[in-house]
Amino acid sequence: MLPEVIKTEIVCHLDNLITEFGNYFPDMNLLSSEVIISPFSCDVKNVKEEAQEEFIELKNDTTAKDHFKVTPLNNFWLKMRISYPLCSSIALKALIPFSTSYLCEAGFSAMLSLKTKKRNRLDIDADIRCALSKTKPNFQILIASKQCQNSH
Repeated sequence: MLPEVIKTEIVCHLDNLITEFGNYFPDMNLLSSEVIISPFSCDVKNVKEEAQEEFIELKNDTTAKDHFKVTPLNNFWLKMRISYPLCSSIALKALIPFSTSYLCEAGFSAMLSLKTKKRNRLDIDADIRCALSKTKPNFQILIASKQCQNSH
């Protein structure tokens, strides 16, 4: 059996963990995932009452529908922040935890590949910046900016 002090510490830790999960993953029941993923083809009944009026306006907005067809999901909801703030904020609260956890995992994977036994540099700032950057290098400009080594 565990001593009471350890049991109390475990219970306290689990209570704090529940609170933190509540902060990271807020109540997702205001809009169902169907409403977030395909707002123009789902039923208004799937939306809570406080967001139904705004959702009906969104569903009938042809400009928003055109944007939805050509824009990635997270960018679409970002564009709708001004016109439909309630629906947009609820959708973004549901979408953002996944993108941030993906970025964290991608960064950790890049760090692991850089920090191997064969390559154990302490300072990986420049290397990890290159590994995580979405910008493609323009090799022609890089080559042109370097000076050729003169022969002796």
